Amino acid sequence: MKKILLILISVLMFLSVDAVRMYRGNSTYISDCAYTYSNGKVYRGNSMYGYDIVYTYYNSNIYNGNSAYTSDIICKYTNGKCYKGNSTYISDVLWTYNNNRIYKGNSTYISDCVLTVANNHVYRGNSTYSSDIIMTYEGYIPMPVLIICAMNLR
Repeated sequence: MKKILLILISVLMFLSVDAVRMYRGNSTYISDCAYTYSNGKVYRGNSMYGYDIVYTYYNSNIYNGNSAYTSDIICKYTNGKCYKGNSTYISDVLWTYNNNRIYKGNSTYISDCVLTVANNHVYRGNSTYSSDIIMTYEGYIPMPVLIICAMNLR
């Protein structure tokens, strides 16, 4: 009986560590969970059902839904830049990530700062004030996934 209980607890701990949740604002309540990231998949809310997959992250690309087809690529992440679709042209840069900040297009000017990432929070603009928190996350999330989820919550 003790072995079964120990195995059950070990399995539950393994499953719960695997998922990383992203919450709206400065919250960690399950009711405020906007996305869950696990094994390269981004799920809507606190779900981990296949029909709730919003994005798939694979080989530095973000795909629409539960897909890995090149026709479903939303953006490609290379050298701190998110490119539109499968492009790598400078004219197709959607966001640039540099020094914990996300900038519009191919810019690193402070006036083009859209989001700031610090202390497991994503802040609006070039700010780290608690009133500007748009997302809180727990654990490791690849930067392209963090950017696209935060952009959807702004």
